[in-house]
Amino acid sequence: MSERQNDPGREAPGHTVKDALRPLRDRVVHGLGGNMPVRGLTYDQLVALLYPSLPDDLRREVDEAASGDLTRRSTIRRMLGSIEHQRAPTAFTVQLTEEDAVHCHVGSVELLADAADAAVTPGLRSGEYEPHLTAVFERYCTPGLTVVDVGANLGYYSLLAAQLVGPEGRVVALEPNSENCRLLLTSLRLAGLENVELLPVAADVTTGWAYYSTHVGSNGGLVGDADLLSRPGVVVPTFPLDDLVTGPVGFLKMDVEGAEGRVVRGAARLIERHRPVVTTELKDEMLRRVSGTGVGDYLAFFGRLGYRPTLLDKGGEQKQYQTMAELVADWDEADELRDVLLLPDR
Repeated sequence: MSERQNDPGREAPGHTVKDALRPLRDRVVHGLGGNMPVRGLTYDQLVALLYPSLPDDLRREVDEAASGDLTRRSTIRRMLGSIEHQRAPTAFTVQLTEEDAVHCHVGSVELLADAADAAVTPGLRSGEYEPHLTAVFERYCTPGLTVVDVGANLGYYSLLAAQLVGPEGRVVALEPNSENCRLLLTSLRLAGLENVELLPVAADVTTGWAYYSTHVGSNGGLVGDADLLSRPGVVVPTFPLDDLVTGPVGFLKMDVEGAEGRVVRGAARLIERHRPVVTTELKDEMLRRVSGTGVGDYLAFFGRLGYRPTLLDKGGEQKQYQTMAELVADWDEADELRDVLLLPDR
């Protein structure tokens, strides 16, 4: 699909008489004041088609992802899975096939990941995925427990939890991205795990619908209703956790790109009644944009229930706080994306 490949005057092997007469036809048409349509796309035209409003600083990432045969679907998928779609929206998606799935081994967990995904797959392929959060799962997901994984993505934590809680326990995984669900379901079948219930929906405040858009690769999240026609996305069904999950819940993980506030408002009864161990990814800007609340108000709900926070550093360090207010006061002005462990007073 390069300029050379799409040069209309380029002579291909085995050209026919029609091909030989094409220059004469073109001259006649031009002499009459017309123009012959040029078929095919240059590379720059392809990029403009995929990303009509691509910021200059993201062009290099797209170019690097495009290295390879542009006639292959996998190359186009890499171009689509390489950059932040919140900054460069695209109306295009290309479904994965078996050749796009890569086997990853992280400790005892074996799963399939998307080769075109630049967000989660590189960490999984490294063989060591988010050890700061993995250690929390290994400590608190005990045999027989019920674990709820909100924002399961490709399913690493759902698979890990399923192993840890054993056949007497169960995992309820929520993931609105259909492509992620395809991979997760296949991983569950390959692992022979039967204690994971996958729900292809989004957790929210009420039963209904929400607008969902991809971010980078397998990552995605809910966006405002006003964006229904102004930006690409899909409508997904929503349910409160209070209506979806029955029985005691011992561990709740939330990683939903700023929708954590909406999840908690729809899970208030579950959290108050069962007081699970909670891990939550947090970023104040994302919380305000998607959930209409800030880190302070979000954590205050757990504080009123007697939860104590621990900041989980990606380097492995843990910083414990006596109150939510202490953590909020210590929140870096840079507002980095962080994982927080919330432990209930027993």
